[in-house]
Amino acid sequence: MQQIIHQSTLKFWRKHNLVHIILRPLSWLFYGISLWRRQRQKASAYTATVPIIVVGNIGVGGNGKTPFVVSLVRILKEAGYRVGIVSKGYGRRYPRTTMLVDHSMPASLVGDEVAMMWRRTETVTALASKRSDACRMLEAYGCDVIVCDDGLQDYSINRDIEVLMYTDEGLGNQQLLPIGPLREPLNRRKSVDYCVRQSIGQPQKNEQQHLMNYHIDSIYHHATEEIMPRTKWQTMVKPVAISAIGNPSRFQRLLMDANIEAEAINLPDHANIANEMLQQHSQSTILITEKDAIKLTSRTQKNIWVVSIRVSFNTAILKSIVDRVSRHHANRNKKQSSHPINNQGVHLGEPSASAAKQATTNYHSTIA
Repeated sequence: MQQIIHQSTLKFWRKHNLVHIILRPLSWLFYGISLWRRQRQKASAYTATVPIIVVGNIGVGGNGKTPFVVSLVRILKEAGYRVGIVSKGYGRRYPRTTMLVDHSMPASLVGDEVAMMWRRTETVTALASKRSDACRMLEAYGCDVIVCDDGLQDYSINRDIEVLMYTDEGLGNQQLLPIGPLREPLNRRKSVDYCVRQSIGQPQKNEQQHLMNYHIDSIYHHATEEIMPRTKWQTMVKPVAISAIGNPSRFQRLLMDANIEAEAINLPDHANIANEMLQQHSQSTILITEKDAIKLTSRTQKNIWVVSIRVSFNTAILKSIVDRVSRHHANRNKKQSSHPINNQGVHLGEPSASAAKQATTNYHSTIA
């Protein structure tokens, strides 16, 4: 039933008909409440002592936030920064608790995206129902830059850099909730620092907009992590692609781009893939995303393969963000050096500019 409701809602958000016109006042009400909430949060917003980068979206569903965060965190760490990630840990067992993730933990405890981000970056992550509490934890931990995975509409924290991720299909009928998928109007894209569109396949030479391109990096066995040779990708036995991610169509297009024709089974974002469903397809080759794989604790079924992806960019967006963080620290150090500080004051060291320039913009990541 949950799957049927999910699919029906997505179809409704792609249309624009008489029903949407009749229900439009509900969108106006939603927008009015959002504006009131925004002003209320801004009035008492938390300002951190270190730069905060918010990576978010204006639409409901998967828009590539987590893959971008993984790529950004890696380049910041390569540049010498002590990075911390903020997340609410959606889908975790105890959502109201506050915790610091500084080692590998099960997805049931921290959420699938947090478990995946730790596996890819080994970067400390603060989980809290209030992002300002998570930021305080990371500052106390000694982080000198904070990356928020989601939270573009959370105005209770002041941010230094905003990155908006989007897909064309994710914008749907371009209407606000509840008659469309948007949390904020389209013109919100004009006020952010970076706007990144998702794409499949080879990078397009379009310097007028930032593109994040997805590619299949490898397909490996869930139990043994054996890599499937590319020559066997098109000869898999009855491939079935099962996913519980925010944008399952992107997973399907990735497979089609690699000439893999697979039956698609789409579940709601963050849902668990039931053992019964896996057993129903025991005679097929089951393909899943890394985000889904991290939730599968059993490795007894031998026909499950994980599709690992990498992302690339058509512009030097990651380096641009690192440069802005460097300037923020440089300005902060200038202010501190121009005024006496007490014996408890701390100057955070700034990584060298050469280290930031050497970082690349092509990373192994995962589908969100």
